Amino acid sequence: MNKNYIYIIIIIVSVFLVNVKVDISYSQEVKNQPNDKNVYSDTNVEDIDLDLFIKDIYSKEKFYNPIDKRDPFKPFLKVVDAGDRELNPEIDPLAPPIKRYKLDQFKLVGVFWLENTPQAMIVDPEKNTYMLTVGDEVGNREGKIIEIRENGISVQERKYFINADGLRSIKLSKSILAFKE
Repeated sequence: MNKNYIYIIIIIVSVFLVNVKVDISYSQEVKNQPNDKNVYSDTNVEDIDLDLFIKDIYSKEKFYNPIDKRDPFKPFLKVVDAGDRELNPEIDPLAPPIKRYKLDQFKLVGVFWLENTPQAMIVDPEKNTYMLTVGDEVGNREGKIIEIRENGISVQERKYFINADGLRSIKLSKSILAFKE
């Protein structure tokens, strides 16, 4: 067990001495350049005062210039939400009021049957009243009435989405317009 420690210490000391020799040879190269002073230029490894050498190394000013370098705390990849993003429908200013507003902006005021045909009475934000049956269009998402019941109407709307790759898709969704109190 003690032999292992001795071997490890010998390896560490030899690596250290090799590094010191490399630093000394570097300092000799630097001394040969004009207008440069170096205390270790003509010395051997045995003649160096190790404490003075270490102080000299650590006394040199180290400076990091972050200009034109990337922020080390920012990730390499930009994280993007891969989910589809819903696009707002384009509203034609010349479209009738029944096709300019969202479905939840309409108010259902009545449901009744004429000759066994259900009809719904709705009011838009401009206070226009409409009598609608199954198949009529309502809302700015090309909604079609698919069912009329006593407590509300079911509307199938088209919703437009765009994903992270820029591809567009259309999804049909079912919405309900019910009586509001």
